[in-house]
Amino acid sequence: MRIFNFSPGPAVLPEPVLRTAAAEMLDWHGTGMCVMEMSHRGKEFISIADKAEADLRTIAAGVRPPRLDEGLSAALEDLARGATVPVEVEASGDRAPPEVEAVAYFVACEAVTNAVKHASPSRVFVTAARVDGVLRLVVADDGVGGAAAVAGRGLAGMADRVAASGGTLALESPVGSGTRIAVELPCVS
Repeated sequence: MRIFNFSPGPAVLPEPVLRTAAAEMLDWHGTGMCVMEMSHRGKEFISIADKAEADLRTIAAGVRPPRLDEGLSAALEDLARGATVPVEVEASGDRAPPEVEAVAYFVACEAVTNAVKHASPSRVFVTAARVDGVLRLVVADDGVGGAAAVAGRGLAGMADRVAASGGTLALESPVGSGTRIAVELPCVS
């Protein structure tokens, strides 16, 4: 369900607004899905501004990607396509309740973002499958490892989000050996 309905058209935003929005999107979307290069060359600038406006509209619409309506697999594929490092996705088409898929998607986004920003991986692997009434999500990278859940930070926020849904999150991140986040979410409707 969409919260806002915006009319299409070119962005009419002043450059300082675009720069601020781009900086905030890069902070928020470290996966590179919102990379914006400021350019003053005609069509390229309009194209970049339109992309920035579309990203802002997505954020304003509650950050929930429209492809999530097609299932977690589709949304994870989009996430992988927008990442700045190769992300391999293996997700079954078995649907879970929408609220469970949303939690899994946002955990995957945060985990991929953390890997890209902090772990310097060459690859990230995302698997998702519904098995025996549980949605299992694993996000693993081959980066530097050493991740820890610190109160008020990304990993702790992920764990809180999963726990609020009745699920569990396990973190393995030995220094020098990458990070593996395994989530189990009950699929009760």
